[in-house]
Amino acid sequence: MKIEATGYLLWSYFLFIFVCLQFFRAFFPINFSSGLDQNTSEGFNELQDIPHFERSILMIIDALRYDFVEQMPFTKRLVNEENACLVKLKVHPPTVTMPKIKTIVSGSVPSFIDVVLNLNNGQAMTSDNLLHQMKKNNKSIVFYGDNVWTKMFPAKNFFTRKGENVDSFFVNDFYGGDNNISLAIHKELNTSDWDLMILHYLGLDHIGHVLGALNPTIDAKLREMDGIVNEIYENFIKDYSENVIFITGDHGMRDAGGHGGSSQDEIQVPLIVLGVNCDKVTENYDQTDLATTAAVLLGLNIPETSNGAVIPELLSHLSDEEKLLVLNQTSQRLLEKISSQFGYEITTNREFFFQLNEARNAHNEYLTTKNPVPFMTAALKYASASQEMRSLLTANTVKYDMSSILVSTFAAFTITLKIIAVIFGHVTHIEFKSSPKAILKQFFLIIFSCILSKSITTDLSWMDFSCVVITIWISASNLLYITQRNNLHAMLKVYQNFQNLTLLQLVLVVLYAFHAISLVSSSYVEEEHQTWYFFFNTFCVVLFLTDVKSTFTTQIRPQWRTKLLEWMIFFGTHIFARRLNQTGDKWINVPDVGDFLVMPENKFLLTIFVIFGEILLFRSVFSEAWSKWTSISVGGCLVAIFAYRASSGVLLPNIDQRHSDACLAAFWIGIGLILLSTVTNKEISKMKIFVVTIVLVSALIHKPHNIILNAILVITSRFVTYKIKETMFSKEPDSSLMIILIHFCMGKVFYFYQGNSNSLATIDLTAGYVGLHHFSFAAVGVLLTLNTFNGQILSFLLLIKNSMKKSSGKENTKKFSCDMLLKTYIVLTTTPICFYLVVMILFRYHLFIWTVFSPKLLYKFYVMLLNFVMTSSVFVLNKV
Repeated sequence: MKIEATGYLLWSYFLFIFVCLQFFRAFFPINFSSGLDQNTSEGFNELQDIPHFERSILMIIDALRYDFVEQMPFTKRLVNEENACLVKLKVHPPTVTMPKIKTIVSGSVPSFIDVVLNLNNGQAMTSDNLLHQMKKNNKSIVFYGDNVWTKMFPAKNFFTRKGENVDSFFVNDFYGGDNNISLAIHKELNTSDWDLMILHYLGLDHIGHVLGALNPTIDAKLREMDGIVNEIYENFIKDYSENVIFITGDHGMRDAGGHGGSSQDEIQVPLIVLGVNCDKVTENYDQTDLATTAAVLLGLNIPETSNGAVIPELLSHLSDEEKLLVLNQTSQRLLEKISSQFGYEITTNREFFFQLNEARNAHNEYLTTKNPVPFMTAALKYASASQEMRSLLTANTVKYDMSSILVSTFAAFTITLKIIAVIFGHVTHIEFKSSPKAILKQFFLIIFSCILSKSITTDLSWMDFSCVVITIWISASNLLYITQRNNLHAMLKVYQNFQNLTLLQLVLVVLYAFHAISLVSSSYVEEEHQTWYFFFNTFCVVLFLTDVKSTFTTQIRPQWRTKLLEWMIFFGTHIFARRLNQTGDKWINVPDVGDFLVMPENKFLLTIFVIFGEILLFRSVFSEAWSKWTSISVGGCLVAIFAYRASSGVLLPNIDQRHSDACLAAFWIGIGLILLSTVTNKEISKMKIFVVTIVLVSALIHKPHNIILNAILVITSRFVTYKIKETMFSKEPDSSLMIILIHFCMGKVFYFYQGNSNSLATIDLTAGYVGLHHFSFAAVGVLLTLNTFNGQILSFLLLIKNSMKKSSGKENTKKFSCDMLLKTYIVLTTTPICFYLVVMILFRYHLFIWTVFSPKLLYKFYVMLLNFVMTSSVFVLNKV
């Protein structure tokens, strides 16, 4: 049986995705915390005998970053008058809700892959935590707020009463969900049948996503939250010494409103404790410390999974003897965890071990003499040792499955080498033999894979073990193919092909290789946009010089002037596009053109800018083949987009928000008429209509000032494609390869022009909810993908459109262009990922592994899936 080479390459691409999933499973384990059945040491039960609070409230204000407390006057006054404690907590990335709730209640740092599970509101929490400890002690819990809690604690009757937000991900809800929580508070404060009340407000986070952290609506929401704190304080704390309130944020918020990264605004949150008096807290603590401290204050066993230390400043209600007892027992608990994980001999050589011995000696001296000096010494030594032990445990929480990691990485390399062998060997078909010898060979390969998998893996589920077997079998099969004599010759031809490249083609290949290698540096990952800007600018400058040179040889002065003006406009446009949105990490907070336009006082300028952008967009997609009704439909869609944004209060004139649904209905009717035109008018290219549809839909969900980027991308694609064909790259396959490479680069460039980066915080969640009144995972996912990766998607579609237009009526040329496109995209996608998997292995203990390198891998994997969908679709359509 023979299979066409291009189809086989797509199959290899699919297998590459499979082995990358195995890498994800091994590198980002979902669960690594101890279970509920583990018992706490008996010695720590002494802490239950110290004075503790009877009733408590845990109030989480989503995205409450540390400096927001300054805008909460009542809360700030309580802190200044020492009637409340304010502690700065450090949050561990990824700074998204579900993993941070796990940290708050368990004291452990969840896996990075929880950022993906967060999209489905999490999974049931099985590891030990504060809530399970409450239930063990027959305490009653009530809950109101984010429904992620009810997904994490799904047991029937776990909460005595609950009121969950149905659509926690619906970011356009600023007030509805919060108002329901506040109404419930009024009732619950008048009852006494509960011991813990959990409140999780989402309005602040939603406002940040839609309007940004600097919008005046944020101030109003903070004052609203401050009023809730005031009400709870007056009715729950003021006259009740046995009650305590914990107020905190699950994560912070960037000025742009997003979160998920590791900037200071995202990882610094306040912990405000009402009911405990203390002096100003100068030390910074960890979010994992909250679970340990809350357990002590509430008289509960510390969760077995907690790696946190106690916060000494919150023990002011205890006597000196009780404070030292708490510090001693909590530090001893951390020491035992470290000893069991690293071994006693290694533990005794650490600095914290010597600090603990000094603390114990000072502790004993204080118990004998009651001298305050040894008390201070013991307290400081205990606290210092505990924080160092907490840091060590937190840094070594993840258990890597190194066998699976190495196997999947090796498999990825063998698949990539096989892809290269097929491409450079100019293989047209792959033959699959069904002879008894071939079948027997595969049977022995499977047996070998099973034996090897059993010998290198332990404690894997049947499903995971099966995946490892398949991964080893893929590697072995690919090695047999690669090591065949003719395929080894094909691999050697790679060098010969490099010798035949033109200078500019060779430069581009070297630049792409440099990009892959540059990802070993965290700074290059954070500022990756600079690399792609350099690639694109270098290519355009060389193309400009080539174009000018060819024009000079014609000695036609008017044509020279026209071309020079064209290039000046081209470069000026891209300089402006680059300044439209700041990106990366170093300059992300520097004001840009977009920040200026979205200011409320600049609404008129933004309106003019959007009108200009829509006019330019219409001209960029206009076709002479369109009928009058098609042109009217496209124009009507653009008018509907403008009206929709005006109804949301972003543009002038101010249109009643109640008309927004009508604007959207008009837009989708226009889209329907545009698609219908392909049936009524055979002369219209279906591909061009599809591109126009994608351009219009993405314009609808873009931020208003980014609409113009779609027009610039369409014009850039047309301009660069024309220039490549016009200059020295006029022969096949030179022009096809150059056009493919530059469109691949353009997709990356416009991704960053839009304000995206390798940080999860730059994802614009608002785009996923345009036109939606309730959360829909599929709809939000599609809209977010189209908005975030609009540059890659649109540049790929424009590339296909240009190829089809170019090869119209030339079936062989069309097939050649599509084959080259698929092969180039597959190589440009798989090769850098192979290298990056090695980077992840080598840097698995790097300081920035979770804040820089892991998010980048997540982005790479998603783009790989996106490219697979696009290239597979082209392959199928090319066969139809």
